[in-house]
Amino acid sequence: AVRETFNININGVLNTVLPLIEIKGVKQIAIVSSQAAYAILTSPIYGTTKQCVLSLGFDLRRRLAKDNIAVNVISPGPIATPMLSGSNIETAVKSMSTKEAVKIIFHGLRRNEPEIVFPAFTGIFVYILSFLPICIAEPVAYYFLRKS
Repeated sequence: AVRETFNININGVLNTVLPLIEIKGVKQIAIVSSQAAYAILTSPIYGTTKQCVLSLGFDLRRRLAKDNIAVNVISPGPIATPMLSGSNIETAVKSMSTKEAVKIIFHGLRRNEPEIVFPAFTGIFVYILSFLPICIAEPVAYYFLRKS
């Protein structure tokens, strides 16, 4: 399962994004990461792969700016989709509708935001959690997962 997760989440992004860089006329590339990149405690393997994608996106943004190619990283949190249905996360926090998520992504891409993070509450929560010492962050993360 570990190799499969890495293969899909990292190699899948590389196989999609790298050929786009070579296409003449490409002006913007959007890469999907996840708020899990900041919440590695709750799903270490998945979160690690999404942290790699996040870092790749930021690096490509810097490198491709000279070629006038915008790179944006999309970092969604819980979105009401079949993938989230029945999960602990769905019941622990209120998930955002796909319609609202699309609006946020659209506006973020238009404004060329480096990272488009939504819903705001979970984004702020996992970001703050990532700065806490493990002895504090771990119980807090597991508390919210157990609430469901």
